[in-house]
Amino acid sequence: MRHGRKDGAAQTPDSPATELSLELPPDGGASGDAWTLAWALGFAALALVAGIYLFASVPAIRVGVLVGLAILLPLGLYGYARWRRLDPARDMIVPVYAVVLLLLGLVFAFFFPPGAVPDEGYHFVHAYKYANVMAPGVELESARKEDVRFMDDDLTFVVSEDAWRNVGRDFSVFASQEGYVPVSSFENFWYKGLDVTSDPVQTRVFAAIGINIARLFNLSGIMLFYVGRLFNLVVGAALIILAVKVTPVGRNVMMCVSLLPITLHVLGSYSYDSTVIGLSFLLLALTLRMLYGEDRIRTRHMASYLVVATLLAPCKVVYTALVLIVLLVPSQRFSSRRTAILFKALAFALPAAAILLTRMVTMVNMLFPGAVKTDAAATSGVSGPGRAVFYSASYILQAPLGFLKILARTFWRQGDDYLLHVLGGSLGWLQGNLVASRREIVVLFLLAVFGFVSDPSDKAFPKGRERVLFAVVFALVLFALEMSMFVGWTPEGNPCIEGVQGRYFIPVLPLVYLAVRNSSLAVRKDMKLPMLIGFGSFNCLYLARIAFTVLGGL
Repeated sequence: MRHGRKDGAAQTPDSPATELSLELPPDGGASGDAWTLAWALGFAALALVAGIYLFASVPAIRVGVLVGLAILLPLGLYGYARWRRLDPARDMIVPVYAVVLLLLGLVFAFFFPPGAVPDEGYHFVHAYKYANVMAPGVELESARKEDVRFMDDDLTFVVSEDAWRNVGRDFSVFASQEGYVPVSSFENFWYKGLDVTSDPVQTRVFAAIGINIARLFNLSGIMLFYVGRLFNLVVGAALIILAVKVTPVGRNVMMCVSLLPITLHVLGSYSYDSTVIGLSFLLLALTLRMLYGEDRIRTRHMASYLVVATLLAPCKVVYTALVLIVLLVPSQRFSSRRTAILFKALAFALPAAAILLTRMVTMVNMLFPGAVKTDAAATSGVSGPGRAVFYSASYILQAPLGFLKILARTFWRQGDDYLLHVLGGSLGWLQGNLVASRREIVVLFLLAVFGFVSDPSDKAFPKGRERVLFAVVFALVLFALEMSMFVGWTPEGNPCIEGVQGRYFIPVLPLVYLAVRNSSLAVRKDMKLPMLIGFGSFNCLYLARIAFTVLGGL
């Protein structure tokens, strides 16, 4: 049985009861019980049976390695837990989760050819520009001869046998060409120069460091591309792992969302969404610690929150709505009411100031095209594919009912695609050979259920008003995403809003779980180890099936 405190802190046995849990005390180590063993053997057997068919039909090294990982991961995780006598109900399983997340991120990073992740050509160019700024004596609009081929405006390599063959054929450890050349293709990426307002430093600096390290050791262009990917993966994964460690509530859902194929696809790329997802998860975790943590809120807690909120705000403004949740934190959790008021004021003021300083021109031009004349705004806010004329904010003001009809039509027609894509049912540029099968979607859905189940490690259950605000914040972000693409990407006359993809919901997806979570939806076993086993095996088998399809399997 669990109880709750009126001030929103973690529940303790001595507090007055407000919610009842159907959970029972754990009855032994999760590493040694029959359930976890059956889970590991089941996924290993599934991978073995499917792998025999996949590899026998398409005997490619890529398929064989991935099938081998799908078999060995569940057995290895169970074996390690058994050897260490690990009981997730008592022991922190975060280090095991960190290894699984990083391993799967590496698999995704090396599986997809350069440019096969959405918008990766754009992201690579801007990370490269930051690398040039950081490197003494290197011109901003220049690149090594080795790297120029990855800077084409049309770098949208599909995942194909030819793409993999080209990577293998051109692979070398060290660069074969010397010197830097001017790169005119930089001009094709919407604007010249380096615009820190559209590409904040925190979203590019780590990939840029990786690029500079590769250049320092004179690595080849392909090696440089993958090294930059790895550095971007590490920062995104580190932020998520820290969030999982910090939060007292919802570890399952953060683990679950981070291990979805679409999240791993983004983490193992140059996309700035890797950092955005990590910062969003960490901001939410810090908020939940202040809301449900057992100790009083201290200066270091407030400082870390303000730093993360300020770093997140300029990256993608829509996710700044997460700061609204801080309003739930009771004043009694602070050293004084004055401290509580000052902190909450800063929690809104600092992100707002960061947005004003870095994104105001971009936002004005998106809402009112051409209002502010800058090199960056000359193209980014008023034109897109085919130089189309986009809807503007004035349309919403003049025809609010028309906008609401377009919004409703968008969710009616594309809502199922949003759900499919956020689960990872389609990767890359949504090409057909990367779409998950119905069987895979069913397994993904069942694995996602882990995130919606409370287990003994959770410290509290959100109250009704808290769940309402979680749902409201998620809805606000969803609405803001649709608005941003309506006025910045949807051509006039379109019946639906274009450009919104399921992966945009990932940074706030845990809010859906928190909004519906209650004490009745609970199990007595800690489910983290089975969840890691399932996601670890499934993701490798998922990529093996994609490789099988790409290489001609039916």
